[in-house]
Amino acid sequence: VSGEQLLEQLESGTYDVVVTDNNMGHGRKTGLDVLRAIRSDPRHKDLPVIVLSGDPDIGETVKGLLGLYANKGTGMTALLECIAIIERSKK
Repeated sequence: VSGEQLLEQLESGTYDVVVTDNNMGHGRKTGLDVLRAIRSDPRHKDLPVIVLSGDPDIGETVKGLLGLYANKGTGMTALLECIAIIERSKK
């Protein structure tokens, strides 16, 4: 799914979490673009967003936009840690 498609689907459904790759292909929205778009919409301000990337330099930007960053270089570990953070925040 492209970033554009992800944002369209978000408008037509209810989701508990969004997981997106930062690199969605040349000329497409990035995961950061998607996160910014989600955060700019008051309806989705509290929706958890996990951005996957092999670029550790975007981690602080993701956190600054109130998203969760998972480094793809760690395999599933970082993604599972993000999911655990989301689950703990629901309690």
